Amino acid sequence: MASSLYKTYLIVSAPDYNREIFEWNPWVYVSWRDDGRQHLHQIRFTLEKFKTTEEAEKFGINAGKMWVDGRLRGLVSTYQSVSLLNFG
Repeated sequence: MASSLYKTYLIVSAPDYNREIFEWNPWVYVSWRDDGRQHLHQIRFTLEKFKTTEEAEKFGINAGKMWVDGRLRGLVSTYQSVSLLNFG
């Protein structure tokens, strides 16, 4: 598990190990406070797979940062997954 504080958002990357294919799938949790309320957004990736937990954690942190940036720019809503964005 890896975490990062990014622009007042806490990003936690907690990959899930798939024992059937021996690879890691990224799971990301983004939390923040807004108007005195705590919010949590979960992003699950099913197509992205990694051989090591470190690779999956790094991907998850970067994806969380992209989601935060998209949210701050008004490109994604609180309930929209980062996987809908173009990673390029």
